[in-house]
Amino acid sequence: MISPEYIYNLIANIVDRKRQQKKDKPRIGSQFISNSGDDVHHLPDYYDGYTLSVKWLEQIRIHAQKGVYPFALFSKQAPNQTPAEAEYVRANYKQTTIQVFKDMVDTYGRAYHENNWSIQFTPDADQYVNANQTFQQYLDSEFPEYGSLDNFVFTFLPPLKMMDAMGVVAIMPHEIPVIEKDGEQIIDPDELVEPFTKFYHTTRVVAYDEEFAVIESEERSIVDYNGKEMQDGLVYLIFDDQWIYKAIQVGKKVDYQFEVMEWFNHATGIVPVKRVEGIAIQIDETMMQQSPFLYATDILDEVLLDSALLRGIKPTCTYPFRVMVGEYCEFSIRDNGEQLVCDNGYHYRADGSKSICPECNGTGAKDRISPYGTLLIKPQKGANNGDTISPDRAIYYASPSVETPNFLRQEIASGMSTAYDILHLKKTDNKVQGSLTATEVASDQKSLIAGIKQNCIQLFDMYEWCIDVIGLMRYGVNYRKPIIKRPVNYDFYLEADYMAQINEAITSKQPPFVIQSIIYKYLQTLYYPDVQGQKVFNLISQADRLLTMTSEEINLKQAKGLVNNWEVVLHDSAINFVNSLMMDNPDFFEQDFAIQLEQLINKAKEVAGGIGSMGVVAPFSSQAIIDDIVSNTTIDAVEKTPELLKDMTANERRELLLDLPAQLDKASEERLLVEVLGVGGTQALQSIVTDVNLSDSQKINLLVEVFGFTNEVANRIIR
Repeated sequence: MISPEYIYNLIANIVDRKRQQKKDKPRIGSQFISNSGDDVHHLPDYYDGYTLSVKWLEQIRIHAQKGVYPFALFSKQAPNQTPAEAEYVRANYKQTTIQVFKDMVDTYGRAYHENNWSIQFTPDADQYVNANQTFQQYLDSEFPEYGSLDNFVFTFLPPLKMMDAMGVVAIMPHEIPVIEKDGEQIIDPDELVEPFTKFYHTTRVVAYDEEFAVIESEERSIVDYNGKEMQDGLVYLIFDDQWIYKAIQVGKKVDYQFEVMEWFNHATGIVPVKRVEGIAIQIDETMMQQSPFLYATDILDEVLLDSALLRGIKPTCTYPFRVMVGEYCEFSIRDNGEQLVCDNGYHYRADGSKSICPECNGTGAKDRISPYGTLLIKPQKGANNGDTISPDRAIYYASPSVETPNFLRQEIASGMSTAYDILHLKKTDNKVQGSLTATEVASDQKSLIAGIKQNCIQLFDMYEWCIDVIGLMRYGVNYRKPIIKRPVNYDFYLEADYMAQINEAITSKQPPFVIQSIIYKYLQTLYYPDVQGQKVFNLISQADRLLTMTSEEINLKQAKGLVNNWEVVLHDSAINFVNSLMMDNPDFFEQDFAIQLEQLINKAKEVAGGIGSMGVVAPFSSQAIIDDIVSNTTIDAVEKTPELLKDMTANERRELLLDLPAQLDKASEERLLVEVLGVGGTQALQSIVTDVNLSDSQKINLLVEVFGFTNEVANRIIR
């Protein structure tokens, strides 16, 4: 807790520095200066790093905040640019780089989507529950200004944090409940105070330390200005770990006299002001915070300049100069009785003075366009040769080459692409990124994830800090801290990125586990924005172990007896089963997760049992055939199984063992093999060829003995 004497000295020091500020300080916006480093000396040097942090803010604002004009960038005309062209650029300036800032805020915001974290409130004391004044209710639906604390921290704050890492969040009462007692107003002890959060840009943070913070408020006091009362006096908010004070300007405006008053005793033991933070850097002995977006501002400045030049060139391309044959201007005027005729654009008087011709504006020529827009060429007439120029050369249009605007467009596109690369952001229509190798894409993604993670950690630090300060300020010793589960997943590729990874993994023959893990992340991304869909996906992903397998893989495993029928049914109809369970029980997802899982699996088994009772043939297994033959013969027969098969004709083996039709005559042998074998026979052939437990020679023998292939054909299939 700081003393009153210290507060007065602190305010006096701040005011002294403010009074030293130059009178010609540029006024741009409400309290911001131009984004030029040359203008930084106009600011009061409140503390080390203040002017630099304001400069950083201004460098970002022109690319982040709608309606901000970059005076410093266009303060000087480009070489060969006329004043009229410079004025045209200023008047028609457009902020073409804002989309980069928005994409960065949106990309970073995916990490703190409500599906990626949770908060569990601890039950409040009975007195607050009975009075309908619980902490959860206050933060979620009664929070002043923003509706909820979540809305402030995860919607309102992120773009401000990205714009101004040296800005602060302050917590103070929205209104102080008071009652009148003995003719004085005192704080009502029976009413709960309503703390709320407020963001202040670094321009208003005039002092900041571990033990205190001083903020210039938007509030204004009544002061005397030239004998008149005006509401234009300064008001400073001073925060320490026990009190919020107000330093209010009184008396004459030019005297800078202040009165300090105790405004609110928050008694939290915490200074209720916190920097939003960014990338920490140290300049000499001063620790500062930089926005990661700052690293792209130089490139984006160039994009703005190129865009302005392109806009300046467009009118000269679309409205080119018309060059044509004209006539001498002979416009005459009468001046003080003197008849004056235009002579090379001027009217000359007898006294030697002259005036510009109002008809030709000093050009000495006039155009020859008829009222119907036709240029008339004088024909030869007698001694007059007329116009000696051909009609097709009498008029033409002069405009810049299209190479210049095309060059500027390429520069703009290159600059935007470079800015996205610096920030490790992806853009769906960014053609340059398509040329990156898989290694470069992975490295880029890891850098992006690192930035997202750091930003997310800082936001949740702020979130928990706000909850603690608000809880202590509102409930005091009765505050009960909620449990917050922070985000753990920061790997948010786009769906197209995962599809490319899946394709690459399959092409390079990666192990099934690698491919399945990528498919799982892809499916998770699809369900990410939908809360209900996320619950459905989490349940199905736990119940369906075939989720990431292809149909061919499932059929093969089913043929080998490695997959139960109910698992295949669950894989094919999981969504329908979940919908059915939800219709039967609207509170299905309110149950314990283990119960949800059990009910879904039982539903699949029930349906699979019904299918089995209808006489569906079990999947074919080549090993099952051999096992069946072996189990129904003697030991001697087991050793002589190949001989037994040899004793059977090809058609007997097909009809008795494979339940296939006898081989057709040669006239029909031209039909495809799959047409002859049918579904069961094709599955049998596939399972033999892909069986990892059989050697090549065993596979060849089975193809020869069971399917009747020649040794040459069987060898060609296997090897």
